[in-house]
Amino acid sequence: MKKKGRICGTIGLILSLAIAGGTVVYGTMFHGNTVGKAEKLIGASTGSVFDGWINGTGFDATKTLVDETAAVAAGTAASDATYKSYSLSFSYTQTASVTADETETVVQTYTDGVVYTDASYTYIKYTTRMTDDRAVSVGSVEYALVKESGAVYVRTNPTPYTETAGDQALLDGSKWEVASVSSDMLFPSFISIVPSVFGSVSEENKVYITPTGEYYFADASAVEEAEGECRFTVGLCPTVRYTMSADMSDAGMAGVLTISMQYSNLNNTQVDIPDSLAEILTEVSE
Repeated sequence: MKKKGRICGTIGLILSLAIAGGTVVYGTMFHGNTVGKAEKLIGASTGSVFDGWINGTGFDATKTLVDETAAVAAGTAASDATYKSYSLSFSYTQTASVTADETETVVQTYTDGVVYTDASYTYIKYTTRMTDDRAVSVGSVEYALVKESGAVYVRTNPTPYTETAGDQALLDGSKWEVASVSSDMLFPSFISIVPSVFGSVSEENKVYITPTGEYYFADASAVEEAEGECRFTVGLCPTVRYTMSADMSDAGMAGVLTISMQYSNLNNTQVDIPDSLAEILTEVSE
């Protein structure tokens, strides 16, 4: 799966842009992916850490981004939405232990994936690895949404052990099929947690900026026994990380989950669908 306009590759690129036009500021003292100022030629920015320190900005733009993430991918975002396209890499890790009859069972789940979405298409691919006691399962799936028609296509890679979600589309001769899911069901459900986490910010639950330029706030978790925190950066390639831990010993359960999201190419992503899918779309239109 090709996408155009990616700008998170190297520090050297950022430095060269800063030297050439003075539009991007980068310093090694800052947290990874934190930048100063960006022009639209290389994508939208969620803010500047300098403005964050001086004026307390950055949270609102990031909250808008996480609020609109799923709707933009599903093609259901409002016409006046701030973000029209983006590239996203995400991962989800959960470890849960359940104790019953004095026997503890540990289940670990790790999912990593990518999303590329623009005005015409959304491409989503993710790989999940689950360990349940001693049983291990791995699965990889690709989805493509044609926004004009609302049609969703899916294909499952027959060799998930050999690739990760960040790979280019492999085995492009694999057959795409019409999926029996709606566009709003494509996005991994665990990412729907993130907007509610940002919704917990209030006068009592404030956002702080660390000396490294990373934003931080505690999470008012819906689970009484759970504790959580969220950290994020602003700029051209904003990141969001949320961690929650729960200890429900009385119920014989405990667990930790971590969600990590890295955006890039905000309003500057163009999706090139695989040749195999383009052929099917051509057949459908004829």
